[in-house]
Parts: sequence; C-alpha cells; structure tokens
Amino acid sequence: MSDYVRMTDTERDQIDQDAQVFMRTCADAIHQLRTEAHKGVQSAQVKEHRTAVLDFIEDYLKRVCKLYSEQRAIRVKRVIDKKRLSKLEPEQNNVSRSPLSAEKSSQSPSEDSEEKLSAEESKGKNKM
Repeated sequence: MSDYVRMTDTERDQIDQDAQVFMRTCADAIHQLRTEAHKGVQSAQVKEHRTAVLDFIEDYLKRVCKLYSEQRAIRVKRVIDKKRLSKLEPEQNNVSRSPLSAEKSSQSPSEDSEEKLSAEESKGKNKM
C-alpha cells in the first residue's frame, strides 16, 4: 500500500477558511502597524525605513494571496470539471440505450433526408 494519503474536501475547505482568516488578520496587522509606525518618531530616516519595511511586507502578503487565489482557482476548476464529467457519463449511457437513438441510427441517410423534405413540404402547404 501507498503511504500517500489524500486530503478530504472538508479538510481542504477548513484550510481555505483558515488561510483566508490568516490573510485578513495579516492585512489588518499591517494596516495597524502603518498607523502606529509614525507616532512619536522624530527622524525622517526612521519614518522612511518603517514605511519601506511595511511596503515590503504588504507586497509579500499580496503575492502570497495571489498565489493562494491561483491555487484555489485550480482546485475549483477541477471540482467543476469533475462534476461536468460525472453529469455527462450517465447522459451518454442513457442516450446510447434509448430506443429513439436506436431507431435514428438504423435509418439510412436517404430516409432521414426524405423525412426533412416531407416536413418542409407540409410547412409550405400550410403557409398557402
């Protein structure tokens, strides 16, 4: 047996929820630090340094959030694709088993075109 264990959807959802809370908390903390960074500071150099550090941290958080969003989008796309495929499989089986599809497949192309012509002729007669 393989030692590889897959996560359940519930576990993934919990990680997504925790990650979103964590990213929001970090963004709030950066905002709070930004407001407190300039309090009581006399030196312009210290203000510039703190602003640069906070800009760097904020940029890093944005890149992490972007990466997280891309990974989540891939996961959502896979789930949607899986649902579409699961919906298609029964329909394909039902279509191939339905009596109408068997009748249509047994008809020759000339019979099919004859039906179309007769339907068009009857439409033309009704218009007159």
